[in-house]
Amino acid sequence: MNKKILRFVPFFLTLLFSCSDSLPAIADVKLMPVFEFDSENGRPLMYVYLLAQVSSNLDFADSLRLTQTETGYVWNIENPITLDSQIDVWLGSPPIMPYDQGKGFLPGSYRVSYIDTSGRTTERGVTFSYPSELRTATVKTVLDLLPQTSVVRIAIYDMDDQLLFWGERNQDLQTLEGILKRYPAAFSYRECRVSPDNGPVILFPLVTVATETTDVQ
Repeated sequence: MNKKILRFVPFFLTLLFSCSDSLPAIADVKLMPVFEFDSENGRPLMYVYLLAQVSSNLDFADSLRLTQTETGYVWNIENPITLDSQIDVWLGSPPIMPYDQGKGFLPGSYRVSYIDTSGRTTERGVTFSYPSELRTATVKTVLDLLPQTSVVRIAIYDMDDQLLFWGERNQDLQTLEGILKRYPAAFSYRECRVSPDNGPVILFPLVTVATETTDVQ
């Protein structure tokens, strides 16, 4: 799997943070669609993140399962990630890919199942939707499909692909010079658009700054 995708797992899941007894129950479920561009003119790669708030001891969590009700497609998430927001505790998935990238994830009804280490299972339904035009959008057209309340974020990496920064693209990070001044070890960065209420997240093409560093210094 693309390591650029995997590096987004921790901070994309923290975007979804908004309790914990003996019989397992799913208190809340969130599905967040992500559209990742690798070029200016190409169509985006689509995947989703799943987050489940489970009212039982997560030390005994075994797996999550996502089922598309209409098609019966199933995605099994072994060893889900535990995320603690200091208010709520959630189980999260790595990026989940659709069966058919051309069709993406179908809008509609999904079931989320939680399985603990004793084999006990509980389910909760969730309705999933997003603008279908996003699957065929380009970098030039995608912003017209996002809500005006979407916010700009930036991810900055060093030459070993380690995340140096993820957050608001403030005035200091608007230019290449500003990025390098704040993070001299920066090798590449990616701008993102994040929609509210678990709406679509857009990842714009990765920009490598190393080849331009000599001209900037």
